Amino acid sequence: MLLSAGLPLRKWASNNPAVLSDLDPEHLANSPYHELQEPQSVSTLGLVWEPTSDSMRFNVQLPLPAQILTKRKIMSYIARIFDLLGLVGPIITVAKLFMQKLWSLKTDSGDPYEWDRPLPQRLENDWRQLHSTLDSICNITVPRFVSQSRATSVQLHFFCDASEKTYGACCYVRSETTTGISIQLLTAKSKVAPLSCVQTVARLELCAAVLSSNLYKKVVSSVSLSTDAYFWTDTLTVLQWLKSSPSRWKIFVANRVSTIQTNTEVSRWRHVPGISNPADIISRDCSPTNLINCSLWWNGPSWLSLPSTHWPQTEFPAIETSNVPEEQTRVALSAITAVETQFSDALFNRFSSYTKLRRVVAYWMRYFSVLKTATLKKQREEFTFLTSIDLRDAELSLCRMAQREMFSKELLNLTSGKCIPKSSALKWLSPHVTTDGIIRVGGRLSNTRLPVDHKHPIVLLAKHPLSILLVDYYHRSLLHAGPQLMLATIRQKFWIIGGRNLVRRIYHQCHACFRNKPVLIQQTIADLPSSRVTSTRPFSVCGVDYCGPVFIKSPVRNRSPTKAYIVIFVCFSTRAVHIDLVSDLSTPAFLAVLRRFVARRGRMKEIHSDNGTAFKGAANELNRIHRMLKSDQEGRKQILDWCAENEIIWRFIPPRAPHFGGLWEAAVKSAKKHLLREIGKTSVSFEDMVTLLAQIEMCLNSRPLVPIPTDPSDLEVLTPGHFLVGTNMQAIPDINVKDVPDNRLTHWELTQKRFQQIWSRWYPEYLQQLQTRASKGCNPPIQIEVGSVVLLKDESLSPIQWPLGRITKVHPGKDGITRVVTLRTATVDAVLRPVAKIALLPLSEPYNTVVPASSSSERSG
Repeated sequence: MLLSAGLPLRKWASNNPAVLSDLDPEHLANSPYHELQEPQSVSTLGLVWEPTSDSMRFNVQLPLPAQILTKRKIMSYIARIFDLLGLVGPIITVAKLFMQKLWSLKTDSGDPYEWDRPLPQRLENDWRQLHSTLDSICNITVPRFVSQSRATSVQLHFFCDASEKTYGACCYVRSETTTGISIQLLTAKSKVAPLSCVQTVARLELCAAVLSSNLYKKVVSSVSLSTDAYFWTDTLTVLQWLKSSPSRWKIFVANRVSTIQTNTEVSRWRHVPGISNPADIISRDCSPTNLINCSLWWNGPSWLSLPSTHWPQTEFPAIETSNVPEEQTRVALSAITAVETQFSDALFNRFSSYTKLRRVVAYWMRYFSVLKTATLKKQREEFTFLTSIDLRDAELSLCRMAQREMFSKELLNLTSGKCIPKSSALKWLSPHVTTDGIIRVGGRLSNTRLPVDHKHPIVLLAKHPLSILLVDYYHRSLLHAGPQLMLATIRQKFWIIGGRNLVRRIYHQCHACFRNKPVLIQQTIADLPSSRVTSTRPFSVCGVDYCGPVFIKSPVRNRSPTKAYIVIFVCFSTRAVHIDLVSDLSTPAFLAVLRRFVARRGRMKEIHSDNGTAFKGAANELNRIHRMLKSDQEGRKQILDWCAENEIIWRFIPPRAPHFGGLWEAAVKSAKKHLLREIGKTSVSFEDMVTLLAQIEMCLNSRPLVPIPTDPSDLEVLTPGHFLVGTNMQAIPDINVKDVPDNRLTHWELTQKRFQQIWSRWYPEYLQQLQTRASKGCNPPIQIEVGSVVLLKDESLSPIQWPLGRITKVHPGKDGITRVVTLRTATVDAVLRPVAKIALLPLSEPYNTVVPASSSSERSG
């Protein structure tokens, strides 16, 4: 076939000359005409095969060692020795040990030796001595066919041994015929013990046993023979390790014991005396000269050629009574517990829904149960849907996992029949462990006819993630129920220690529940501004507001009434009131009111007013005030320009913050009360309305600023009218005449003295009343941070429809407390709002948050 493709085969060779009789001599690998003194051979990859004798030998051609030896040159010399089967493994082991010395060699500075750095003289001499003996490898001859052609029984025998530096394994073929038994070396493998992690000799012996089991797998997969295999070691400790379960030993031993038990049958392992163990040669230093004549290496121990009854039979103590090293059952249990804890943390932290967690666990449990059965195809249809039994089993499995993690000591004591510790949180519940491994409440309801879950609920701890997922699940399944209903429903199946605090926390952290009943921010009432606590001329700093409309009767008969509006000015320092009437909400009309106010009360320094947006959403006539103050930019400009020309500072309070203007809001309320009681909804003439407003102004300016004294001998009660009557609208006189006798004062000075006496009562009687804060304003300050998500209160919408916003900037006051913030909503990039009109959304805490311990009464139920 190859010849037809133009690929003629050449270099034929065979150990049987009859096979080559029909071939052209030119196609043979060896010439049929040769001298008897020169054996014919075929060389491949360093191995030489002599067909005539059907044997193999090594062709190692090492050059003379260089004058300067380096690590690179030593490595090239060792690489020339090609031993695929490990037949000269003891020699290769010596070379590996020498190379290991070179790798561990350090310079004076502590750095590793470079590849081309000359070696120290001591190591150079050692290599030259070893190099002089490596040529003897060429004299080693081994048969190619290690078995017998007519063998009735073929066995494989693996020997392993280790020393402090190396360990190895070798395999022998035992062929039994009618004429006798032959033993031949098949293959071998060796390794050098690591320097980085020094191990005991017993552990290295176990590593050699692992190497022997791996060598067995390789041989069986390469040689298609139905043979028996036996494994020999000279260490009783290894045999004792193999006779027991891997879980009994430490991790190092357990892993290797598991590998050996997987690859081989433990019953095939035997003990061999160290003196007759051929693997001992591969673990020791052996020169090439000694290896050539070593019968133990090439033919195995002498007793191996005898019947099995003459093989070594060594008895060793039983596992249970012997002192076996590496035994540490508690370490294995601790490792298992640590793995379970890590798995539990990863499982519960992966899911935020109890429903999904339970279904995933149920699917996995169904999958594992299917794997245990042989009828996988028949159960595929059943595997598609979950049943209530599957979900129940998954729930119990999750509870067992949580209880092992939180009540490990209590579970151990209850299982062994001991009492739980007095410091345990379960001591009030009389717990017991059921047959399915679940800790349940003992309680006092055993004689009732209630279901088992109601009488003996499953015990959980509030700080475990499973409890948090359960409470959240019940909260949503009960349509966002309150804490009491949640706790009562949960306790029909689960008893969560610290559950009362947990259900409250979940309820208050629910965004849906919070949005239906939001809690607005109530900051501490700020300090009074300087304009409220500084003695100044009345109306020097004032606030203005609109109210109305009122209806003015037309002087023309049978004509409908016209609308008018009331403007109220309030003094900041004296709380005096000035009321005026305006015909409409236009800018000229408002400027006319300001001119009349300045003409009567004097020019003010500052004027405060509403921003105007408070009327934006109102479905009434007051919406026009917003259009005048905000939308009508031209009118707004006229008002501000007039104020600037008259050196008046106009200040606006934050939008939708009427509580910032409580001073004038109270005056508006009082004025409307008098007005409504006097005229109701009837219309009056213009003159009557002006007269009525003047009388209301007099009433408001006559109201007492301090409590009315009960003693008739006390001075007259202080009112805002005391600051308005008897003054020329100028500031307080610079000369203080309060202590000057009346008979020494002129008529004008006497008037000024009375006025100063009125102001002297302003601080001790009126101003001191403003020192205390209202009860609702004594709350501790709330820290408001940029980036927080809030709800914006809108009086025209229900709380569930309030828009969401994110705080982009805070505006703290002089005391450092934030009462105004700038927000960004879905429709507006920047909007100014007081904190009293926003509600901070609750932040969801992580599942591993520790819940405060519950009281003893709650634990006891």
